[in-house]
Amino acid sequence: MALHLKGTDIFYEMMDETEKIKELMSFCQEVCVNTARMYMEAGVDVIAVVDPMVSQISPGNFEEFVSPYIIPLFEYIKENEKLSSYFVCGNATRNIEPMCKCKPDSKNVALDFAKGICSKYGIFLGASGTLDGIDVKLPDYKNQPKVIIDVITLDSASCDMPVL
Repeated sequence: MALHLKGTDIFYEMMDETEKIKELMSFCQEVCVNTARMYMEAGVDVIAVVDPMVSQISPGNFEEFVSPYIIPLFEYIKENEKLSSYFVCGNATRNIEPMCKCKPDSKNVALDFAKGICSKYGIFLGASGTLDGIDVKLPDYKNQPKVIIDVITLDSASCDMPVL
């Protein structure tokens, strides 16, 4: 969300105006928690957090500017007995381990090699990107979601496209 609000200037401000970006991230966290709350109140069982910027930052930047704000979001979702999923765009190779440390229930990336890292943290790995007729299966959790999507067809050029 911060990237969408700031545009590419965010990359410069992460270096030059650190506190300003941390204030923005706090705002984004508040919006995400409130949005997750509204989705959960509406009966949604799996809350997906989409982050198109992860592939564009270093692990150090991730740990400084993302982890402190997204970990409480995933904790909030778990406290409400719902599942979370972390979707990222692009080649997020260098940030897979920092993302796993944020403790989502599942992690969706477009890279097969991520399976070993995600397994190390006990995180279910899904696929993201352009999918066509993929069976979506969730791990066996105590509280199964009310509605499980068996087949989902996505024909999108962007992982920012909402799926309804």
